[in-house]
Amino acid sequence: MLGSATIGADAGVEGERYEAPVLAALGASTIAAMSDTSSRQLVVVDSERQRSVASIGREPIQALSVVAMGDSALVFAVATQQRARWQRAFLRDGASLRMLAAQRGLADDSLGITTCSLRDGALVAWDESPTEGSSIVRAQRWTAATQTNPATVTLSAPEHDASDPVVVAAPDGGAILAYLALQEVAVETANQSAADIIVRAINPDGTPRGAAINLTSRPKTRFGVTLHSTASGRWIAWRLASDSDHEGLGDGGRVAIVALGPDLRAVRSPDYLTDLDRVPAGRIAIVSEGATADVYWTERRGDDVVTVRRSVAADGSLIGEAREEPALDGQVPFGGDARRPRIAVWGRGGEPGFAIADCPR
Repeated sequence: MLGSATIGADAGVEGERYEAPVLAALGASTIAAMSDTSSRQLVVVDSERQRSVASIGREPIQALSVVAMGDSALVFAVATQQRARWQRAFLRDGASLRMLAAQRGLADDSLGITTCSLRDGALVAWDESPTEGSSIVRAQRWTAATQTNPATVTLSAPEHDASDPVVVAAPDGGAILAYLALQEVAVETANQSAADIIVRAINPDGTPRGAAINLTSRPKTRFGVTLHSTASGRWIAWRLASDSDHEGLGDGGRVAIVALGPDLRAVRSPDYLTDLDRVPAGRIAIVSEGATADVYWTERRGDDVVTVRRSVAADGSLIGEAREEPALDGQVPFGGDARRPRIAVWGRGGEPGFAIADCPR
């Protein structure tokens, strides 16, 4: 069942007024960021109903990300201007929201962005293509004292054509990075990009630690990677698609899960949470309680999309059967724990809010 805690920007607005909405759990609070297409402002609001705004210009926001940094939060906005990537960083401190820095990226570059907290700061990472046919993962470490763009660091290994990074905070104050290493594979099927999944440890100062580790034995059509890390365990899940499936978090394929040891190597071979007769659709999320995690995904049922969850142990082995959660209405958690995950809800104007699910184990 769902709780009643919600936030929103303007529940009375008609039409899709808000673009690129994103929700993040910052400790006990929840914070939402969105682009207001009417006022051309970045709007940030939290579960205490504290609202902050900043001007963002005319170009549409393609992606937003929010990350905690001490008692404050950083908001990153990504847009395209004159075919180039533009990335802007905003500091949200109390009711204040001010832009710290802006930087121009490469033309026709990726518009994705991923963030996580680091000890005394935050990490923001993205992929870019400095040369045609080759991509790398770059990152910046931000602290409360940062007033302009910090130096960028390459986190991916030189031999990898790296794409679609994901970062999560690690208990040691650093982070864990995962990305796809795309491969040149001779295929006749459209929309297939074979990839291995790579993980790497990140130091608290934002630099890579140790070698990049390949979790997969050979390239296949993999995408939709998600990571979850606590003091009790580390899990990574992804979608494995057949040659005829569409990428970009479309429908089809199977949901795979594997646990990572302290050295970030797989504890055991991946298990599959879905059978071949199921049709996964959309992204995957992981929440946990102690050494047990719940993996959430959605499945296509005709014209409907249903939320499904399944529990896994610390070693990644499956616990019990998959369970449908119709009350979650096709949403997967963005935060919280296994007993009380936080689920997005959407208002009439496209403004984000959240509900707290009661999921007894």
